[in-house]
Amino acid sequence: MRSRSTSTRRIGARLEEIGTGGDGSPGPDAYSQVFVGDSSWSGIMDTSKLSPPEVPSFWQVYVTSDDVAATVAQVESLGGAVLIPAEDTPYGTLATVTDPFGAAFSLGHPPAGV
Repeated sequence: MRSRSTSTRRIGARLEEIGTGGDGSPGPDAYSQVFVGDSSWSGIMDTSKLSPPEVPSFWQVYVTSDDVAATVAQVESLGGAVLIPAEDTPYGTLATVTDPFGAAFSLGHPPAGV
């Protein structure tokens, strides 16, 4: 994954692998948190087994929420749509929604201890 080497080489980030997904699970491969100094600023993962081959590399924005399910309901009430409903995962509670104009973003609440 070129983006992994770019993160470490160009911005001086340190990657901390969270999980490989290589255990046969349907999740991503090689998920890592991206640290600059002592702070985690983003995550990076290989989605090749989650997406068709023609899907190019992409960025996905996550907004932290104390209650992902309630935030999904609020998005819907304001005219947005749910692409992926709230789901508990090893990476926390996650969902993907759109605003009323179709711009997609994800919601997340980290797992305990993160």
